[in-house]
Amino acid sequence: METIGLIVKTRSKMQGLPVDYGVLRERMILLVETVLGKKLVTRDLFEEHTHKQNHLVSDLQLGHLGKLEGERKKLREERIQLQNEKRTFEIDKATLANVSQENLVALAASKIGKGEIKVLFCVKCGFTMAYRLGVRSYHSSGLCPCCYNTLKRRNENGIISAI
Repeated sequence: METIGLIVKTRSKMQGLPVDYGVLRERMILLVETVLGKKLVTRDLFEEHTHKQNHLVSDLQLGHLGKLEGERKKLREERIQLQNEKRTFEIDKATLANVSQENLVALAASKIGKGEIKVLFCVKCGFTMAYRLGVRSYHSSGLCPCCYNTLKRRNENGIISAI
């Protein structure tokens, strides 16, 4: 209290004269800080600190939003590229399937004609079985595994015969 009284007296007596209140100001601030148990900060320092914090938050938000937008754009481009690759793959797959089936049918027909592949079928249920002659001989049971009817063989000339 003495400090406040001393400041008030000095101000009233020395109006208009330059007086250095630095020492008294520091004592007063120290006294108030001790009573409050907190560190006092000047309004200018507080506003400067708040201004810096607001700029930092804004920069972080803008940077984060910009980064998110960049990631979204990248994901959009990757999705478009993936869809294009998928279309290309489907076209290639269909082309390969057609070519493969045609080649497989042509190859099988030529091997059947040469007698390298034997084709057995069931007249009753339509089961078809093909096998290639190898080093060892193959003896089929001659019965359809679906309906147990006798399997038939079609030779190179198209004539149906029993096994």
